[in-house]
Amino acid sequence: MIRCVVVVVLAQLGLLSEAVRTDDSQKHLTKLSLVDINEISGLKHMPVDQALENVKGGDARTALEQLRDLMDEVEFSYGKVRRMRMVEAVQQRGFLGGTMLHDASGYAFKGKQVLKALVLLGVDVNSRNDSGSTALFFAAEDCQNDHNAAIEQLLALGADKSIACRSCEHETALEEAQSRSKVRYFKAHEKESCRETVRLLEEA
Repeated sequence: MIRCVVVVVLAQLGLLSEAVRTDDSQKHLTKLSLVDINEISGLKHMPVDQALENVKGGDARTALEQLRDLMDEVEFSYGKVRRMRMVEAVQQRGFLGGTMLHDASGYAFKGKQVLKALVLLGVDVNSRNDSGSTALFFAAEDCQNDHNAAIEQLLALGADKSIACRSCEHETALEEAQSRSKVRYFKAHEKESCRETVRLLEEA
């Protein structure tokens, strides 16, 4: 009986040790990921294509590829920003006075990494467009099209959910998402997407 107890305890200690090693490994990978994407800061005075030729890190490369694709998609609004130095390109404003962070958080979403890249390159995560809405609000007001990955990332980057939209029917991103989650003509999956937006904003 005592021998069985000892075996069980040793097994549990082994599992605990493995769990600690796994947790430490995940933390290490997280740190590596942050260091990796921060490489972009050292390339900010290059156009995106030149930066892609010089980048080393995997996450940084992914972010720059997403940024390049974003620049191509929004060229109609921002001009040929792909030819500009990234630090200058990201400060350009589109037709409605928004930043590329607005577009990247909504219809032109390319992935979470490009949102990190835009902020690293100097875009204010709480910058407003001509209507007074932030990128967070911009994503929330189209919540039926599922921009929750962008919303989650914006919140992680420090987006302020309490900022009111100056000329919108609903003042905050949360109020906008709550309203849209009750729109009668939305399909079930669209309402569910908006409810998920509400949950993310309430828990932030």
